[in-house]
Amino acid sequence: MIALARLVLIVFALAATYVDATQSRGDITATYTITGFYAAVAAIGAVFVFRRVPTKYELFLAHALDIALVSALIYLTEGPTSPFFVFFTFILLAGTLRWNWRGALGTAVILVVLFLVLLAIFGDQVLADRDELNRAIIRTGYLLVIGAMLGYVGAYRERSTRRLAQLVAWPGPQPMAFHEHASPNLGPPPIAPALAHAASLLCTPRVLVIWEIAEEPSRHVALWTAEDGLLYSREHAGRFGTLVAAHHTESTFSVGDADANQQPDLMTEIGSGRSSDPGRGGIPVAALSPLIDADLRRTYSIGRTLTAPFHLPLCKGRLFLLDQDKVSDDDLRLTELIALRLGVDLEHHLMRAQIGTTAALAERVRLARDLHDGVLQSLTAASIHLKLCSQQAGSGALAEQLTLIRETLTGEQRRVRNFVEDHRHSSLPSMAGLVPDAAAAEAKLADALEDRLRWLEREWGCSVEFWTSPEGLSVPRDLARHIRHLVAEAVSNAVRHGRASSITVSVTREPEVLRLCIADNGHGFADLEGSYGDEALATLSIGPRSLWARTKDLGGTVALRTSASGSELDIELPT
Repeated sequence: MIALARLVLIVFALAATYVDATQSRGDITATYTITGFYAAVAAIGAVFVFRRVPTKYELFLAHALDIALVSALIYLTEGPTSPFFVFFTFILLAGTLRWNWRGALGTAVILVVLFLVLLAIFGDQVLADRDELNRAIIRTGYLLVIGAMLGYVGAYRERSTRRLAQLVAWPGPQPMAFHEHASPNLGPPPIAPALAHAASLLCTPRVLVIWEIAEEPSRHVALWTAEDGLLYSREHAGRFGTLVAAHHTESTFSVGDADANQQPDLMTEIGSGRSSDPGRGGIPVAALSPLIDADLRRTYSIGRTLTAPFHLPLCKGRLFLLDQDKVSDDDLRLTELIALRLGVDLEHHLMRAQIGTTAALAERVRLARDLHDGVLQSLTAASIHLKLCSQQAGSGALAEQLTLIRETLTGEQRRVRNFVEDHRHSSLPSMAGLVPDAAAAEAKLADALEDRLRWLEREWGCSVEFWTSPEGLSVPRDLARHIRHLVAEAVSNAVRHGRASSITVSVTREPEVLRLCIADNGHGFADLEGSYGDEALATLSIGPRSLWARTKDLGGTVALRTSASGSELDIELPT
């Protein structure tokens, strides 16, 4: 582009020199020679550039030739008032395009110095003519101003290029944990690197994302800070209202410290409903009060912020970039792009979880077939043989033992059959649903555990009291199955290791979690005394390891209180 522009400009200059040769103060032949040589250099440069990309040294050489030849032409044609002065503008533009603000400012300094030298050489002539003096002063100021403005343009261009490169280098998705494949709602999505990248891109210390998943009765909140990293929580769907003023839920805008409450004249916006505030140089504004939900503003101490929405098939939400010092229109547009990119990341997270759920269900269906065709048939045969043996043994201790073993096998047979029936006809989930129908179907927890609890009492010779709050509590069948296994493992541990004779099991529904409490009157865990949280159990590798591992797979936490008078397990499971 520069080479072609140089060629066109010098061709017109050559024509002008030929038409009006009176502009030359010296030898007209020298002017023609330099102009012709410059035209030849421009033509060769244009051909050369189209054949291959020039090196940085060749670019410096071309720039130096431009400055030297144009300065010579100005010297030969009336000095500071020469019509060839327009080539200085071309040289400044070329320097800006090649080296951004460094090229603009460096070239401006060189050209101003050369122009001042020309003024010194032609000082008497310039001072003698007031018009030429005025023209020389204006041209000096022009070089300074255009150099500064092009320097700003170069800096802006360099910053935009750097930001675009950062946006292209958006971090890829993190590997998913096991429980995230089972359900996308059990823990924070893997977006911490993306939020950190967004904070770096727009130089903001805090990034807040709030989103909702289709057909889910809760709202997800992720706050990233440089000090604490990612902080994730779930709120009920109605909290924080519409996040921003209702008629701007589709808009991207920035808010200053004062106008988060009552000063809408400080809000810049891109989108609909724009007006112009003449007091701010025509920056688009909108009149809203309040702009951000009061509860949201108090909870996260929101003052200055840029915010943009995102809407995708599986989720929708809004991004807030908090506490940024300065905001430009480019920052608003970049915030829109970042919000959309985060929405895509969340969408991909949900879809990866969907794929994991589908694979897990397919494996369960295969396992159910294998159990039906193999283990279940073997258990049935073993039960029949034990029945015959019990009849042959008549009455007595041996017969009672055989009957107990047969009842144990029959109970296991029933549980295997229930598992097979639960999964035999399960259909794989569609892309519109994130949880399989078989797993999502509700079941009363008391009914699901009743047989298991009675069997545990007979098996371990203890009493097990069970209650739920609210009474008649229903949970997804898949979760009920996991709770059944957790209770069985806890009762077994309490009797075998703690010599417990009485165990109390309670399940309470709380906001966003189910709390499972299992208390016993045994002797507690050997060599343990006191309370241990989830992190302590993991770090010290103590307590009921199998129970802890199953709970972590479900995205839950375990707390243990143990003493010589008994133990209590407090398990929280997300719902």
